[in-house]
Amino acid sequence: MVRAEIARADSVGYALEWKLYGHDVPAGMGRRLCAAGFTPEDVEKVLVLPVNAETAAAFEAPAYEVRRVTDGRGLDDVADISRDLGRREVAEERRQLGMRLRDAPGEMSVHVAYVDGVPAACGRVHYRPGGAFAELAGGRTRPVYRRRGLFTALVAARLREACARGRTHAFVDALPTSEPTLVKRGFVTVTTTQPFVYEPRVRVG
Repeated sequence: MVRAEIARADSVGYALEWKLYGHDVPAGMGRRLCAAGFTPEDVEKVLVLPVNAETAAAFEAPAYEVRRVTDGRGLDDVADISRDLGRREVAEERRQLGMRLRDAPGEMSVHVAYVDGVPAACGRVHYRPGGAFAELAGGRTRPVYRRRGLFTALVAARLREACARGRTHAFVDALPTSEPTLVKRGFVTVTTTQPFVYEPRVRVG
């Protein structure tokens, strides 16, 4: 299976991320992925929270302006935040987000928090069709705006939206930087996950 995925990535020319969970089998998959040419990234905690008005209220923060992205200007703000953090391939990520919002608008929302009109932080929430879960992802805050409650405000906005859409639980892959804030307000650890990234021999496009 690993060889087949690598061959597909090489033939099409896309970067491949393999998410390895703490409960995955067979044992030793991390070692096998590294031997096949994948690069391991940081281990994250998978956290879960029931979604309702009470759990969303636990994340209420200072009254920042949080907007749901609906157009190219909002995606430009997300890209600006990503560039400030030194993210790679920002233009490609913006293009992909735009395509997903256009082609499947009910499956993903993007939110941006502003400070005095400046885009300061962002985050996404994904909805699998027919599922009960909402996945929080893509949380980013410009360094100059950290420790002001922006991350918490974005979590609250996404939980409220998930509740309004009838989702019963939210989950997130949390790094050590965000885990304490989430656990303090009710998220529970269920397992770990670690991304392994494979870069194709020839990039297309």
